[in-house]
Amino acid sequence: MIGWAAEVAQLAAELTRGFEATHGFEPGDNYVRLADRQARPSTVRAGAFLPVTLADFYGVVAEASLPDVHYGFFVDPVETVLAGAGTVHPTKAVGAVEGYIVVFGTSGGGDLIAMTADGRVYMMSGALGPASVLDVDEADIRATFRDLAEFLASLKAQLRDAVADLH
Repeated sequence: MIGWAAEVAQLAAELTRGFEATHGFEPGDNYVRLADRQARPSTVRAGAFLPVTLADFYGVVAEASLPDVHYGFFVDPVETVLAGAGTVHPTKAVGAVEGYIVVFGTSGGGDLIAMTADGRVYMMSGALGPASVLDVDEADIRATFRDLAEFLASLKAQLRDAVADLH
């Protein structure tokens, strides 16, 4: 995870440096912020409901903001994830995706980035119903990833493509 965070942070800085010359306008804030080593144990304990792989991720990465990659990707800080569960973000999906979900980010296109209890990651939208339940149709699923590692690899690949487009 440290390797992913370091590489993505470096690519984000490179994207930010060359963005305006290529696109003609200023970039957004593209960054990866590492978790504070002092805060790591309490942060992970506070998120006891998080799937293990997501808790491990938050032990290394505090948040990520990549507004200039594709439509934009935002991985929320764990405090935001915990505070938003069941209030701002749904905790259950029904329909094309069933069961408990943890929304840990969003795309600039309005999709929620969520992990299911079995570790799959979805980019999806849907209708928010009562009791914080997200009703998801097949058309609402934008992308499906086998696990967090596959999602993070996809995110890094899209960032690499954005950097390559600068040249």
